[in-house]
Amino acid sequence: MNSLFVFAAHNTIVALVLALFVYGFTRVWRNPPLAHLLWLLVLLKLVAPAVMHVDLSSLALRESVHARDQIIAEVSRFEGEKDPSHSRFEGQNDKSRTRFIDRPTAQTAAPASVAGVKERDLAAGLRLFWIRARPVVFWVWLGGAALCALLAATRIVRFEHLLRDTLPAPERLQRLTCEIAGKIGVSHVPDVRYVECADVPLLWCAGRCPTIVLPMRLMRQLDDRQVALILAHELAHLRRRDNWVRGIELIVSTLYWWNPLVWVIRRQLHQAEDLCCDAWVRWSYPDCTKSYAELVLKTAESLSASQVSTRLLPASPLFGSLSLKARLEMILESRFAPQASTRSLFATSLLGLLVLPAFVQIMTTQTLADSKDETPATPNANADAPATTEFPHVVRFEQGAAHFEDGDEITIVEVRGTSEAFSPGHTYQIKGSYTLASHDSAMLAAYTTAWDAADASGPTTKVQTTVVDRGKGTFTLILPMSCEGWPHVSFYAGGTSFGGNYFGTGDAVMKKWWGTKQTEQLATSTPKNEARTTHTGETDTPTTSEFPYAVRFEQGATRFADDDDITILEIRGTADTFKPGHIYWISGTYTLASHDRATLAAYTTAKHAADASGTSFKVQTTVVDQGKGAFTLILPMSCEGWPHVSFYPAGGGSGFGGNYFGTGDTVLKQWWGSK
Repeated sequence: MNSLFVFAAHNTIVALVLALFVYGFTRVWRNPPLAHLLWLLVLLKLVAPAVMHVDLSSLALRESVHARDQIIAEVSRFEGEKDPSHSRFEGQNDKSRTRFIDRPTAQTAAPASVAGVKERDLAAGLRLFWIRARPVVFWVWLGGAALCALLAATRIVRFEHLLRDTLPAPERLQRLTCEIAGKIGVSHVPDVRYVECADVPLLWCAGRCPTIVLPMRLMRQLDDRQVALILAHELAHLRRRDNWVRGIELIVSTLYWWNPLVWVIRRQLHQAEDLCCDAWVRWSYPDCTKSYAELVLKTAESLSASQVSTRLLPASPLFGSLSLKARLEMILESRFAPQASTRSLFATSLLGLLVLPAFVQIMTTQTLADSKDETPATPNANADAPATTEFPHVVRFEQGAAHFEDGDEITIVEVRGTSEAFSPGHTYQIKGSYTLASHDSAMLAAYTTAWDAADASGPTTKVQTTVVDRGKGTFTLILPMSCEGWPHVSFYAGGTSFGGNYFGTGDAVMKKWWGTKQTEQLATSTPKNEARTTHTGETDTPTTSEFPYAVRFEQGATRFADDDDITILEIRGTADTFKPGHIYWISGTYTLASHDRATLAAYTTAKHAADASGTSFKVQTTVVDQGKGAFTLILPMSCEGWPHVSFYPAGGGSGFGGNYFGTGDTVLKQWWGSK
């Protein structure tokens, strides 16, 4: 389904650019036969099939050092704001795994990556919206096309029935038609009919043999010479094969009923056709140019404007959409031949060979082509075999920790890479299958949880993510691994991970999910924000394996609105004092009276402005209601500064109270910003 929209959008854009070129060209060089060929080329471009392809995957993922460095430069070394499992408490190393800076009030600079995060969230939201809206758009498109086809078929059948009940033209008029057809070069002489239901003469080419339809009311006002000029015009349509163009118009107009460009192209085609047929009349009757111009003017004055040309009918009327003044000027000027020259035909054919094929980009790796909009995962489909020149090594991997919501699953089937083991500086192609049951749609992503906080930064490339719908399917993702860490494929929704599968080789395998049984149970109980807050007055006790040190802390500056309060009861960490590069588990109680709801957050106010950048984990914040309760928050401290737990408006904004604490120089004794 998505391929249809991509095809339509691609052809429409190319056709629009080509139409602008043709419009400008035909205004400078007025040659109706050439203009007709060019506008027909634009019309055909809208339905040109994808017969030529461009494969850019080999350019994007070559083994060359420059290509690999370019991928590594773009890869995300850490996606902390999207996956709380990327923090230190998911591992077993005493180093800090995250980059986390405070944003308590206006005193510290906003993180440089916040705008990027918002843009990515907006892009992900738009992709999810498009996935949901795509079936509706498809059925509206299909329904409109079916309605247009039904309307056109009804009108064709109705007009065909009307012609069966009409009178044939007199024998003298039939002989005149044969004479003019021989002069113009029409081998099959059409039938000629008188009708009462038409306003203008037209060539009808649907159903049976071509028929020239002459309005009875108009024929009573014209002599044989004037009728001959009208017959010459309609026979010129048949000589030029304009009836075939009407068929193409009918198909394109039905398929692209929603596209205004189609109607613009049709108008230009009709104008060029009328002028070319007028040229044939001048060529057939060179001494009647002025008489023919008078006939056109007389017919236009005496007859009401016909709407035949706008009804999707396979007819070529005497009066199309060209203005009367412009048409009379072209008839009298007689500056062009009725047919396109051989040179014009050659140039148009060459242009057609260049622009008609649909250059739709087809990637060898599906996620390179489809990650923006549509998941490459296709149910009941086998993953494509990777090119050995791209990923020459089959990586034998070990299964690590896995954690999923009910019914969800991610299975790694095959891993190939530029190295036979997971190591920084190499790129890997990961294939597998998934089952998504807990959400209607989600983002499936391949990331590396960084070992070192210094590596926990960088953007995310599109090849690492794809959006999948509820159900089962297969996937192919590219993971450029630019730092030491644990690779995994995980589900995300709303910027938060809700399950994943760690795997790797040797030390690159995460053996245990980020939390212990106790913290894992807490995380499962509050999957949306992973808050550790309870309202029972009891606080959670951290395990010594995660936070082995009980941190003795000093009370610093505090400031609260009326009746608000935050009390720190216990702190445990990966060090016995507050130091950059360590993570701390903070528990305490709160009283919220000044607001109905607020965000309770543990942050570090950066000591140096250069450190005032970073992103936030869900485990650092939780939303609390008015009243009293207990909380448990995790604080990764990645720079020198002053830790604190503070209240923030639930909808975002500056803090309205908090509690600074720490050890030694990490205690802010006086509230930030006060005299």
